[in-house]
Amino acid sequence: MTNRGKLAEDIADSWLQNRKLHILSRNFHSRWGEIDIIAMDKQTLCFIEIKYRKSSQYGTAAEMVTLTKQQRIIKTAQFYLHQHHEYANKPARFDVLSLSGDLQNPVIDWHKNAFMMST
Repeated sequence: MTNRGKLAEDIADSWLQNRKLHILSRNFHSRWGEIDIIAMDKQTLCFIEIKYRKSSQYGTAAEMVTLTKQQRIIKTAQFYLHQHHEYANKPARFDVLSLSGDLQNPVIDWHKNAFMMST
């Protein structure tokens, strides 16, 4: 991970905590991929992808979460739930937190329910 990537995740972590989310895990890995932040938003389990783009000239940060990336996040979330049975009956959602501009004062957009697990 680049220094900018780590800084963006640190900013996102703090920003989410300021909105009363309880961070459960950062950079959770499985053989399918990684989830940047796993948190509880009241009673909802949130799997959060953090994306940073200095400029939206080639697309927004949220647009960079491709279908392939979504599928990897979903498989990793399923693996997390397999390991953490205490969250199995909680409602869950997949969010994207996008940061753009200067990281000293970024624009932050929180896309709740950015994608869904297909059935």
